[in-house]
Amino acid sequence: MQAGLAIAMGARFKNAGEFFQAVAVEGRRPAPLDERLRPLAAAPGVTSSEAAGADGGYASPPAFVKDILAVVASQTSILGRCRVVSDKFQVTVPIDPNPPWKTTGAQVYWAAEGGQATASKVELNGLTLKSHKLIALVPVTDELLDDAQGLESYLTSQVPIRIDYRAADAILNGTGAGVPRGIVPSPAAITVNKDNGQSAKLTLTNVENMLNALYAPCRQSAVFVANPDLEPLMAGFGWPFYKPGPVPELMGFPVLFHEAAQNVGTVGDIVFADFSQYLVTAKTSEAWSMHVYFDSDVTAYRFILRFDGEPGWKAPIARAHSSSTASPFVLLQAR
Repeated sequence: MQAGLAIAMGARFKNAGEFFQAVAVEGRRPAPLDERLRPLAAAPGVTSSEAAGADGGYASPPAFVKDILAVVASQTSILGRCRVVSDKFQVTVPIDPNPPWKTTGAQVYWAAEGGQATASKVELNGLTLKSHKLIALVPVTDELLDDAQGLESYLTSQVPIRIDYRAADAILNGTGAGVPRGIVPSPAAITVNKDNGQSAKLTLTNVENMLNALYAPCRQSAVFVANPDLEPLMAGFGWPFYKPGPVPELMGFPVLFHEAAQNVGTVGDIVFADFSQYLVTAKTSEAWSMHVYFDSDVTAYRFILRFDGEPGWKAPIARAHSSSTASPFVLLQAR
């Protein structure tokens, strides 16, 4: 089915809940086929599959799927701030590890008029992303299916929120073993030292040092991700260092208070990062089945986010005219 036709058919339903309710009723035939589902049904095949309406499956209209994914891909989520490089299962991304001032990789030289150009060779590293699966299997009772608005509210809010949390936790803390490689354990991250004799869990000097360690071109899109329990400490800095609000600001940078941040006082409780330097491959899918819990009058809805992610940097870089290093990912030492 062409995408345009699927979207047009999807528009015949008032909302996602109404669509799912119609699918569930169709699954409990001999109720007559809802005419709005007919264009979405594929011809029956020899093998039962989710793609064939007569075999028990219907393709969810793309317009509704986009509604569900909006929460996951929004700018309020960590995943929504990452750089999606592909929706393929596996992809290799070429990366130039050399900053402009380094003497390796492609070089730029001053040349006199009529002078011969100096050749240089590109130097690239390869970063391979291979998708892992985040799955939400949601059994829904017939009673809930009788209330389309209630079903829509659950499916379009609770499932994406849970998927988004798991994705954020992997982006921050993932080990790379069966899950994406996170920022906190990454060798690309810089961990700045705490103050000498520091007893407080967070100080303005900590924050200033984190700003200094960030690679300067990353400042335009960098944000803080912090454990919510750090907010009272930030508020104690006062204006203009900390500005409360729906999207608070610390030193002029947005703060995302997130439950995936580590315990206060440990590495990862506050992360200063440009997530556009975190590379992601991501693809979503959704399906339903009345047969998994047939004996319980329950229909199962399945949501899958297939994604992998990893910092696009292998290590911090040495600054051009300094003994210090810089990175798009900055952490604070345990206090």
